[in-house]
Amino acid sequence: MSPNDFTSSPAIVLNQAKMIDIEFRIWIETKIIEMQEYIETQSKEAKNHSKMIQELTEKIASIKNNVTNNVPSIITSQQGKSHFI
Repeated sequence: MSPNDFTSSPAIVLNQAKMIDIEFRIWIETKIIEMQEYIETQSKEAKNHSKMIQELTEKIASIKNNVTNNVPSIITSQQGKSHFI
């Protein structure tokens, strides 16, 4: 039996196929874990962005409220002043 016949024996080919299958499964599992970690990170970032948008929306509403409430008193106080120097 030549060395080439030995390396291509059915037992070795089967063993190599099993190793390839195991390596592929490990690779797939690794990719799934990486995707889960990526999704978790994206979800956390989205929640942070949503919270920031909510805070900014509340600040804008507060500013609008302050402006709305203060404009009439500013107009009233300006009406009593003379516009001539």
